[in-house]
Amino acid sequence: MPRNQDERRYSDEEFAVILRTASETPEALPPTLPPDSQDGLTLSEITEIAQEVGIDPEKVSRAAALLPPSETSALTKLIGGGPRYRMECTAQGAVPTEELRRVVEVARTTTGIQGETREVLGGVEWTGSTGTTGYGVSVTPRGDETHLQASANHTEVMAGIYGGVGMGVMGAISLTLAKLVFGESDAGIIASILSGAPAGFLVARTVWTRSAKRYRRRLLHLLDLMRREAEDAVEDAGSENAVEEVTGRLGGDGVKDAPDEAGEER
Repeated sequence: MPRNQDERRYSDEEFAVILRTASETPEALPPTLPPDSQDGLTLSEITEIAQEVGIDPEKVSRAAALLPPSETSALTKLIGGGPRYRMECTAQGAVPTEELRRVVEVARTTTGIQGETREVLGGVEWTGSTGTTGYGVSVTPRGDETHLQASANHTEVMAGIYGGVGMGVMGAISLTLAKLVFGESDAGIIASILSGAPAGFLVARTVWTRSAKRYRRRLLHLLDLMRREAEDAVEDAGSENAVEEVTGRLGGDGVKDAPDEAGEER
């Protein structure tokens, strides 16, 4: 059974992205959630806010559908969020083939990674890695639109936080408990580890949860920058075509030089 969008609550970052994507005048939008909606807003509530600033409800629904599904997995919630993100959106107009790499360049500049670019199925893909985080973007014209996708894999970062921070905290607490409370016998060591494990996990989860939110916000920002660059590329291409058309018409008319005083053409 498909998920009911109205039951999902959107964060402040998602709220801003939905309205920015649905509106052609982002400067007129409220930048954050209303103060009485700390738990997020449903799609119906966002639609009501959007209507107040003149945004078509249908565009809001389409913009919300572009966001990744909410995390409902019990394991994902337990660890504070998944390490992999994939986000998509559509830019108005088809980016010319010769300008596709221009949009991909936004990802390279934003992440600071050289990466590799290749042409795939009429579009362009770029992949890069920092050593601990892998990134990927794609730009594909489809009809009179351009499909954009951005992904990030922070699995190694998450493993480092749980393995480094979590185990470190657990070890410190367990060692302290073994010396001061349970003793250094086998039973005491086991009891110390079991007592220190929850604290280590909670600290690691807190660190990872904050990191995951930051990483997701960055990916949303990257996708938004790519969308803007794609629409700018479409607009620039349209302007160039208009200039070429006008120039072609003037050249085709064969404008003659004005006659001189003797009535002869120069």
